[in-house]
Amino acid sequence: MVQFGINDSWIDADQGRSEPWLTRAEFRDNLRRIIHTVKADGARLVLMTPNPMRWADPYYVKVFREHPGLLDTQAPRGIDRLLEPYAGDVRAVAQGEQVALVDVFDAFEQYRSAPGHSIDELLLAGDGIHPSQAGQLLVCQLLIARIAGLYAPTK
Repeated sequence: MVQFGINDSWIDADQGRSEPWLTRAEFRDNLRRIIHTVKADGARLVLMTPNPMRWADPYYVKVFREHPGLLDTQAPRGIDRLLEPYAGDVRAVAQGEQVALVDVFDAFEQYRSAPGHSIDELLLAGDGIHPSQAGQLLVCQLLIARIAGLYAPTK
């Protein structure tokens, strides 16, 4: 299982950065290198999109308010402005390289579309970045289904 994107797309504004750690081209190239290395070893691979995030950590809200124009702290999904395209890159690379995909980003977004549900339930309170126990359970369910599908007997 390979899941990258949050740190790669992150802007360390508190360290004076105004661009993500990796460009999207660098990110895609890294994913392809990982895929080729894993495939060369004869292993099966599952790519996973990163999970979406929400503004919850007061430290990051303060940092990005002090650096207007980078990420919109007033928009609930503003923290995902850069991350969402990286999730799209994972999907595109998985399709292009013909590897299995678990779309965590989409699953979290689908979860929030159900009445009475919120992505906040799937993320650590006060953090808004890392999955909570409920978020981890959802990811595990997705992985189990995908892995089982990879190893299901063919007819």
